[in-house]
Amino acid sequence: MGNITGASFEGLRKQAKRWLKSLRSGDAIARSRFAALLPQHSAAIGLREVQQALAREHDFASWAALKEHFEIARLATTGQDALLGELLSKGCLSYQADDWPSKWRRAERINSSWICCWSTAPTPTRPTTTAKPRVKY
Repeated sequence: MGNITGASFEGLRKQAKRWLKSLRSGDAIARSRFAALLPQHSAAIGLREVQQALAREHDFASWAALKEHFEIARLATTGQDALLGELLSKGCLSYQADDWPSKWRRAERINSSWICCWSTAPTPTRPTTTAKPRVKY
């Protein structure tokens, strides 16, 4: 997914604001960096466009995807139960007004990004036996 090692979402928000300030002050380096990431930008660059460029710089499709990555990562640090609860709340039909594809896509991203990591985690030792199980008829 994205290249955000050691970054925090709050830090990236502040970075976007600093970048916008540099762009508005006419910094040539900031402008060339921005144009490389978002070549079809508006004449009056706003914070949303800078956030979009920053997300692309970190290999995310959008600022919303970057933000969601940090939200899911925060859930993952609170424990497996919190992340699993989020997965189930987003992935299961509730037959309410909130059953939208965007909700299901979030469950899909949680599953593909985080749940698969647990399958490689060590599991408690189980007794093994070489004897064949007896089948009762």
